[in-house]
Amino acid sequence: MNDLLQLGMSGVLTNQAQLRVTGNNINNVNTIGYSRQVAVQTTNGTQYQGNLQFGTGVNITEVRRVYSTYANNELNMATTKFSNATQRTTGLTELDNLLSKVGIKIPNTLNSWFDAVKKLGDNPSDLALRQQVLDQGKNLTAHFNNIHSTLDNKINELNDQLAGNSGRVNDIAKELAAINQSIVEQGGSSNEMEDRRQALLDELAEFTQVTTVAKDDGSMNVMIGGGHTLVSGGESATIKMVDGSPDPRQSQLAISWGNSSKPLNGQSLGGKLGAMFEMRDVHIPKAMDEIGLMAMGIADAINKQQQQGLDLNGEIGQNMFTDINSERAKQSRAISNNPALNLGVNIDDVSKLSGGPFQLEFDGTDYILRDKSGNELEKLTPQGTPMNGLSSDKYGFTLELNGGTIAQGDKIEIRPTRQAAADIDMVMTKPEQLAAQGITSKGEANKGSGSINVAVNDKADPNYPIDSRKLNIEYFDDGGKLSYRITDGGEPPKELQKGEYTAGAKVNVGGMEITLGGKPQVGDSFSIDMDPASGSNTNLLAMQDLQNSKIMGNGTQTLFDVYEKLNTDIGAAQSSAMRDYSHSKLEYQSAATRASSVSGVDLNEEAGNLIRYQQSYSASARIISIADEIFKTLLGSVG
Repeated sequence: MNDLLQLGMSGVLTNQAQLRVTGNNINNVNTIGYSRQVAVQTTNGTQYQGNLQFGTGVNITEVRRVYSTYANNELNMATTKFSNATQRTTGLTELDNLLSKVGIKIPNTLNSWFDAVKKLGDNPSDLALRQQVLDQGKNLTAHFNNIHSTLDNKINELNDQLAGNSGRVNDIAKELAAINQSIVEQGGSSNEMEDRRQALLDELAEFTQVTTVAKDDGSMNVMIGGGHTLVSGGESATIKMVDGSPDPRQSQLAISWGNSSKPLNGQSLGGKLGAMFEMRDVHIPKAMDEIGLMAMGIADAINKQQQQGLDLNGEIGQNMFTDINSERAKQSRAISNNPALNLGVNIDDVSKLSGGPFQLEFDGTDYILRDKSGNELEKLTPQGTPMNGLSSDKYGFTLELNGGTIAQGDKIEIRPTRQAAADIDMVMTKPEQLAAQGITSKGEANKGSGSINVAVNDKADPNYPIDSRKLNIEYFDDGGKLSYRITDGGEPPKELQKGEYTAGAKVNVGGMEITLGGKPQVGDSFSIDMDPASGSNTNLLAMQDLQNSKIMGNGTQTLFDVYEKLNTDIGAAQSSAMRDYSHSKLEYQSAATRASSVSGVDLNEEAGNLIRYQQSYSASARIISIADEIFKTLLGSVG
């Protein structure tokens, strides 16, 4: 009789536990991160009576959390990819919108400037029309300054967001370590704590790639970014933002255990963090560099053209925009981790220039210029004895060494155009200073492709202006060598200089610097005429030609092409990001569905379990009541 009561009791208690677990599942059907639980039933064993075997009932051995390590790991990887794609798409869409809605004002205003120059060409002496050219120039520089400031502010925002997100990662790491410790103290199993741990891992996967290794004691080691240990048992590391090198403002992540710290490659972290680093270090700098390249091309071309003409006062034209090689501009173009180095970058030829950035490495013998990915571009040519500069003929700039010595291990980053959009400004204040009249012309019989440029270096030179304000340059054969001769406009002409021709040669005559370029031929000639001529517009016509001239990208791009290429590149990157977003979203949804199918609560299934366990509970209770009735019958028969 006692055996029958025990069977009934074990059934009642077991099914009561099953109903309790089922009820808990139903209660938590909408609880985020909750994993379905099951009560594991096991028979109590066998009782022998002679040759007969009798069961002794059932018991609950554990309440187990239902999960799949494979499904959870797959979900974590999908979460990282989806979070990365979402962040990249958001950032690139913002940048694309900025270029299409704000940045587009730059080419539009540049067109307006050229329109103003064209109108002035019809009446070069009209001060009101001259003022319109200056006003459009001011608008143009303001748009350059504004978009650079907007991009720079975006970098500051991303730095703040990276710092905030790294703080959240640290909070997650601390909580994971605390959960590990609690699980170990409780004997290696805690359904609620394991659910919380998985929820934290799911959140961590949004920030960075996550890898986990389960330990025998129930704790878990957590690695981020492809192998950097963030949590080990009950201990956690700390990640923090540290100054970048050589640019302190380009801060990087470092992971610290105690007094030991190791830098992390931000872009390789994956997830939201990786996308933020990519946006801050790749896409925004590219936009700043290319917009800066356009600003520099405009300032350089128009300033040089100004110097090829006379203003209303009969003076050779001066700069309309800031000098691209001002001391302030040169010093902003190079950054080094060696504080003893005093560096500057002089732009020698804008037509050869690319936005960069470039890395300079000294291997003990050669000075190697590399791109941002570390690929060798060229070996720079040392200048001066002792060395005071390194020139890049391929990219049209010279790295000036104004103090210190470049040593092996020094990090030097060259950013030729990064600040150009911020630096450009209108320096011309008087409309009379616009140089409408051209002073240079080439011979009608010229066969070569030579060119000349004129700049006034020293008006205090006693020979400035040259007698009769005219110069003639002719090319001739001097013993098989192409040579040049410069004479004044006197009667008879007086020879001022002559020499062997080399492309890019700069000749100083009477306070003026004349740059000889191109590929002239014997018999070609050029003239410089500085006599004022009322109503002349030849230099304005040359300025108009700059609108469609391919003066950028080694003669392959116009000024407008530089902006269009940037717009196209960012648009292509944004389209690629959107495709990645769509694909990764599908992968994430699929992985989430698989994980939910294992760990999620199915109300239909739980409703069926309720009925099943309720019936089993009632049947077990009936065993008890039958045992009671039998016991009472026995007592009655004895009495």
